[in-house]
Amino acid sequence: PDGALTGVLLQETMEATHRDLITLLGPQGENWAWGKVRGTDLQHLAGFEGFGQMGLPSSGNLRAVNAIRRNHGPSWR
Repeated sequence: PDGALTGVLLQETMEATHRDLITLLGPQGENWAWGKVRGTDLQHLAGFEGFGQMGLPSSGNLRAVNAIRRNHGPSWR
């Protein structure tokens, strides 16, 4: 798309994301933490119920050194 349309799309996307975060985390403040939006699920290797940890807060992003996803990261290598 041309530059003007790209700017409009970017603005609309940012506003929609902001609304989604307010719905998920409430008003902007201390509750806004990356780990609450993008946690990690650690399941027990044998699949035992109650021995894993779901939604564990994690920092960083997918492009960071030792990046971690919801179900895969450095400790799984």
